[in-house]
Amino acid sequence: MGNEEETMGPDLPPGGEGGDTAATNAESSLFWGAENPVDYENHPDFIAMQAAMDEFTPFEEAEAWKKQGNDKVRMARKAAYAHMKRRYYREAVELYTRAISKGQLDEETPDAFLSTCFNNRAQMNLTLTNYRSALNDAEEAVRLDGANLKAYFRGVRAALELKEAEKAADLGKRGLTHAKGDREYLDLMKQVDRVARDVDEERKLETQQADASLGTAVQFAILLRQREVKVGLPSFPDIQNKPYLDEGGVMHWPVIMVYPESGQIEFIEDFPEDSTFEPFLDMMFQEDASALPWDERGEYTRGSVTLYYSSSYGKVMPQNLLLEWLDGGHVGEQERTWNKEAFQRIDAGKATLASVLGREDCVIPGLPTVYALADNDFHRTKFHNGDW
Repeated sequence: MGNEEETMGPDLPPGGEGGDTAATNAESSLFWGAENPVDYENHPDFIAMQAAMDEFTPFEEAEAWKKQGNDKVRMARKAAYAHMKRRYYREAVELYTRAISKGQLDEETPDAFLSTCFNNRAQMNLTLTNYRSALNDAEEAVRLDGANLKAYFRGVRAALELKEAEKAADLGKRGLTHAKGDREYLDLMKQVDRVARDVDEERKLETQQADASLGTAVQFAILLRQREVKVGLPSFPDIQNKPYLDEGGVMHWPVIMVYPESGQIEFIEDFPEDSTFEPFLDMMFQEDASALPWDERGEYTRGSVTLYYSSSYGKVMPQNLLLEWLDGGHVGEQERTWNKEAFQRIDAGKATLASVLGREDCVIPGLPTVYALADNDFHRTKFHNGDW
C-alpha cells in the first residue's frame, strides 16, 4: 500500500485549499476554513450555499459534508503547528459525522459511500488517539462494505492499540481476502501475530501472579486511604485505565474532562497528582481562538475556561468492589443525576490534582472527572441549574 498517509488516508476528491490561520467561528470555518469573512452569515456565498443545500437530497448534502471533511484533512496535512493539525482533524470528525447522519436519512445513499465516511472518520480518530471510536467506525465501515481494505487496516491498528489481539486477528484475517498480497497489510498482520503472542504470555503471567495482583490492589487501596481519596462507582465504566505509582511514589491518574454545553468529553491519559491543572489547560486550549469544532461561538479559549468538580457525588465504593475495580474488574456503573448535583470551582493555577481529590466533599466517579465551562453568566446559570 506504499506510504500510509497517501494510500491509507481518506479518499479525497481533487481540488481544495488549506492553510494555518485559525477561523474565529467554528460554523463559518466549515465553509471558508482559513478565510473567514467577518459577517459570514450575510455573505453572498454563504447565503447561496445555504439555499443550495436546502434543495439537496439528504445524500447530496451528505456528499457536500464529506467533501468539506476531506478539505479539513488536507488543511491539517499542510498545517505547520500541531495544535492546528489537531483542530482540523477534530473538525473533520464533525464533518464526517454530519455526512453519515445525513446519508443515513436517504434510502438512495450507497452503502459504499457510508462505508467511506466511517472509514475516513476512523482514520481521524486514530490520528487523535481515540482508539475505541476508531475501532467502532472501522467495524461499521467493514459491515457496510466488506471489500473496504482501508477499513480493515484501520480497524486492526485500533485493535492493536487497545491490546485486543483477538479482535485484531479476526479483522485482519477477514481483510486478507482483499489484500491481494499488499506488503503493508501483510506487515501489519505480522505485527498482529507478535501482539497475539505477547498477549498470550501476559495472560499466562497474570494467571501465575493472581495472588500478587490482589496484594497490589490492597496496597493501592491503602495508598488511596492515606491520601484521603474517596472512590465511587464509575460513571464511564468502559474506560479501563487505572491510576499507577511512578518510581518516585507519585500517583498518576487518568482524568476525564466533560464539556457540559455539548456533552463532549476529553481524556487526559496521564495526570500526575502533584501537578496543577494549568499545564493541561495551556496544552488543550488556545489563547485567541477556540479549537473545539462544536464551539460555534468561539467561547472556549484558554483565558475563558473555568474548571469544576462535583461535590455531591457522595457514595463511596465498598472495599470489596474497590479492590475488584483496581484489579481491572467490572463493578457496575453509577447513574448521574446532573440536575441535583452541586459543583465547586477549581483554581487551575494553584490547586493540584491531589489537593482536589483529597477534599472532604470530593468523591470521584471511578476516575477524576472535571467539568470545563466557558466563563459567562449564561453557561454558569445553565450548568449550576443542571440544565445540560
